[in-house]
Amino acid sequence: MAIFDRLVMHWYHHFWKKHLLKRLINPPKRITVCGLNEVDGPSVSIGEDCRLGVGVFFRGKRTGKIKIGSSVLFGDNDCVNCAGEIVIGDRTMIAANTFITDLDHGCQKGSPMSTQPLSISKVTIGSDVWIGNGVTILKGSVIHDGAVIGAGAVVKGEIPENAIAVGVPAKVIKYRQ
Repeated sequence: MAIFDRLVMHWYHHFWKKHLLKRLINPPKRITVCGLNEVDGPSVSIGEDCRLGVGVFFRGKRTGKIKIGSSVLFGDNDCVNCAGEIVIGDRTMIAANTFITDLDHGCQKGSPMSTQPLSISKVTIGSDVWIGNGVTILKGSVIHDGAVIGAGAVVKGEIPENAIAVGVPAKVIKYRQ
């Protein structure tokens, strides 16, 4: 890579990191930001030594609170959509293309779904959790410490400690030994 290209990449990385840090509550001293990332709506607090891949978006309502522990790794193109509260524990790994949300729309017959009130329920992801590529985590879900969620799974509900869960909907197939 030519020196000019390296300088442009360094400036680009520095610009987006600075832009993101302005939007965080108590920004950490040590964080790796790999490219364009955005906070649009909720308040976000991130612990030390986290890594955000390219295209990580924290979005939702201004009432939302996203709390991320230390040493959490986000892959590219992850989206955290929050209107209530989402908590992610320390040392959790979230692979690329993952969607986490604590809300959805009502779907009662008789009025357009887009005009119905939101249904909001807290999402909790424990420490030392591994979330595979393309996972969707829906409102009200609790993933306990040490759990593994297989690629492409849809989590709705509770995943026990050290469980390995896969599928749509995610079901426990075994436990970490």
